Amino acid sequence: MAPVLAATVQWGISSGRLGHGKKVGIVVSDQAPDQAAMNDYLLPDLKKAGITPMIETVAAGLNETASTSSDAQLAVEKFKAAGVQSIFPLIYEPAFFPFIGAESSQQYYPQLLLSDYQSTVETALGLIPVPYEAALDGQEGVTTETLGGFDDARPESQGGYDPGVRSCYQTWHGYHPKPIPGTESFYIEEQGPIQAWCGAIRLFAEAAKTAGPDLNRRSFATAMSKITNFPGTLSPNWTFGAAKFYGPSSYQVVKVHNNVPPSSQCKLKTNHKPQGTCWVTVQGFKPLPAG
Repeated sequence: MAPVLAATVQWGISSGRLGHGKKVGIVVSDQAPDQAAMNDYLLPDLKKAGITPMIETVAAGLNETASTSSDAQLAVEKFKAAGVQSIFPLIYEPAFFPFIGAESSQQYYPQLLLSDYQSTVETALGLIPVPYEAALDGQEGVTTETLGGFDDARPESQGGYDPGVRSCYQTWHGYHPKPIPGTESFYIEEQGPIQAWCGAIRLFAEAAKTAGPDLNRRSFATAMSKITNFPGTLSPNWTFGAAKFYGPSSYQVVKVHNNVPPSSQCKLKTNHKPQGTCWVTVQGFKPLPAG
């Protein structure tokens, strides 16, 4: 996740969310992975940019519900009192919900720097319009995924399938030419399980074939490190390397949008009906910083 956090910092600076006298905060869980992400990646990137954030920690153990709620409330109180304007949420769902809830109860709505880290950019869409529209509608974030794309015949340039998903769809449609009972069409979800399984299986097959007949952990890892520009599914393009263990090579910036009343910001669905909420592309895909 280091490249995603680096991209979030870069975007935060270019968008004016960071710097220019802005007071910046980080809300982070007390869990080891989140603490490591902050100390090893985010803080060094912010230091390079000359930014010293205010840090508040929230308990996030699954058996610490009461502590999580009280910590979230206190963190918001401190950020609000300090006049913090932009916040990095390094917290997963059990802590993200009460933190946004505390923002709402205190009517304090700073700019959030959402991202793929702990999937906050995805989680946010599911929390509007109910119950946290005021806190989350219009918030933006960095993602390596094709959020906001569409499941129909539209070309990639208009938000349709990228080549990897298109190929998976064609394979699926060959076996299932009619809609599965209970579904609206015969298309697959761009961010759904069918394309995710398809992408993972095809990536494994590519590495296994490259490894050759002596397939073992070492030969497989070596083969994976040689895969570049592979047609991804959850992300448009996957490239690996000897020291690059993550596939995505690009990111985009999207906005969480409540589409009521309906507007052109959210594309019409395949059935020509308006979406209720959507991710709106703010900035198209560009190379992900090296991790």
